[in-house]
Amino acid sequence: MDVNVEQVRANCAVHSPEIFNSENTQSSIWIKRNTSDAIHVHQKGQPEIILAMCSHYYDEDGIIKHMSIDAIKNLEQIFQEMKSKGLRCVAFAHKEVSEEHSDDAINFDPKLKAENSAFIGCLGLKYPCRPEVQKAVMDCQKAGVSIKLVTRNDLPTARAIAIECGIINPRSEEH
Repeated sequence: MDVNVEQVRANCAVHSPEIFNSENTQSSIWIKRNTSDAIHVHQKGQPEIILAMCSHYYDEDGIIKHMSIDAIKNLEQIFQEMKSKGLRCVAFAHKEVSEEHSDDAINFDPKLKAENSAFIGCLGLKYPCRPEVQKAVMDCQKAGVSIKLVTRNDLPTARAIAIECGIINPRSEEH
């Protein structure tokens, strides 16, 4: 994809009303093209948070469709499968609003983005365990040291990471 970022920036007003942090687990940015009155709000963050904002989704052909209960359940299952493989999941959504919801080009009301967005998709980031970590864990366990994993990840992701690093046995019910 050949995109001239400087040209895009010159033709748009870009604002980030909400920066990602560990409390809200999501962030948003809005973009207003100089040639349009529409404001495009883009969200990214924890899949469950982003999905809760969505009443629609983009299908594989880019067509916006209504989000059914079955579609929500299917997406939630996909998120859990990804996390159980040790992937850190990030979801994306989009919403178009008219400029009337903004008192000016700088003061877009971020609360407007919290509903009726269209789910775009989710990606999984894999941070593989380094080989030296596995060896260090094994050496500690042989020496009688009990290893604990402290993380902000949810349980399925943390468990997959602990298994990959050799902290727990994959057949173990240990958390």
